[in-house]
Amino acid sequence: MRCHASQLAQAASCTAFQRPASTRRQMVHPSPAMPRSHQAPAMHATPLHASPALQRCAMRQRLAPAHAAPHGRAAGSTEHAWPLPPRPYSRQQTSITVSQAQQRAQPASQPASQPASQPGAGGRTVHKVLHVVRHGPSEMSAYMSLHRYGSPHQEPLRDPMLFDARLSAEGARVARALRGAVAALHPPPEAVLVSPLTRCLQTAQCAGVGGEGWDVPVQVEPLLRERVTLSSEVGRHPGDLAAEFPQFSFPPDMPAVWWWAGEGGANTPAQASGAAGGWGAPASLRPGASIEKEPEAEYTARLAALRAVLAARPERVLLLVSHWGVIRALTGRELSAGQMAAGVEVELPL
Repeated sequence: MRCHASQLAQAASCTAFQRPASTRRQMVHPSPAMPRSHQAPAMHATPLHASPALQRCAMRQRLAPAHAAPHGRAAGSTEHAWPLPPRPYSRQQTSITVSQAQQRAQPASQPASQPASQPGAGGRTVHKVLHVVRHGPSEMSAYMSLHRYGSPHQEPLRDPMLFDARLSAEGARVARALRGAVAALHPPPEAVLVSPLTRCLQTAQCAGVGGEGWDVPVQVEPLLRERVTLSSEVGRHPGDLAAEFPQFSFPPDMPAVWWWAGEGGANTPAQASGAAGGWGAPASLRPGASIEKEPEAEYTARLAALRAVLAARPERVLLLVSHWGVIRALTGRELSAGQMAAGVEVELPL
């Protein structure tokens, strides 16, 4: 039986439209995930009822070499008319991506713990885990909160001569609130080091350090002291401190003046015997006088000595009770008064 050409074209067209929609899409459009060189010629892409000229043009495109450039683009062009399949990540790309994700995961309020010191001359370092506590609010901080300084409309700074300032009532309350967190520290500290300034000794005492049931050694470390800027950084005789805090171990060779004494002993108390006549203010400091600030070079050298002492200790996990500047230099953390940061990992030079 002979059929008219138009009937054959209509039959073929109807057959194509009777296929499932997904099949029709695959037939008419090349897969975007597959390069053109991997696709079979789409012989069905031109309807049979198209004009002879259109059919001849489509036939020439089908028979063109697979490497021929698409119409309208120069041969050798890297531009594609369809998206190429994604390339698999290399090891290097994956490691960079993970590193960036870890940096983004760091909370903004608590900067990432980072080594606070450079490796020693031989490049050797030792890994330590530090739990750090900043002392609670002191009498000096209470005074400073009532006397704002730094603005042209405010009074000039006057040191109230609060030598070795103690914790305020609020400071003692804040320190006592640390008991639960200190008792639950993980990994547990193998030793505790405390600054010999009274506000740090009181903070450790109020937090339960060295109290009943405490089986970790507690030692006083003068290198943990604050940088001398005001009278509150001028300390007391070790004999007086040991009498008030007998649960803590003081170095047997701890000097009578263990803070920055100033040029010519300007920050040295008049009575250094401790047990005999108590602890008086420096003779050269009268009301309205000022404390000689500890030089930056002295402070930097002391911090280097502190890192060396911590690195040489046999314990891997330490609890430190110290001051804002020292904690920041060791760990990079900036703590508020009475705040604790647990499990800070540092690399200390040997």
